[in-house]
Amino acid sequence: VLGIRPLEAGYEKLLFAPSDAFDSFEGVVPTAKGLVAVKCKSIDGGRKNFTLVLPKNTKFEADLPENSNIEVIEY
Repeated sequence: VLGIRPLEAGYEKLLFAPSDAFDSFEGVVPTAKGLVAVKCKSIDGGRKNFTLVLPKNTKFEADLPENSNIEVIEY
């Protein structure tokens, strides 16, 4: 559901491809670099807002559902 998968060893780079099946969800994935948190909230009749919180200097690719927004927060 959260859509966090490693693209490089040790999560040096990750893929963020969250599910579109739920209106809202949140969760945390432990990685070798630290915790990665995801929050999803539906607005405006199905449009999704995603928040991705990840350790500094973590590279990522995003594959988001259509009409979605993403906010990225590094710690």
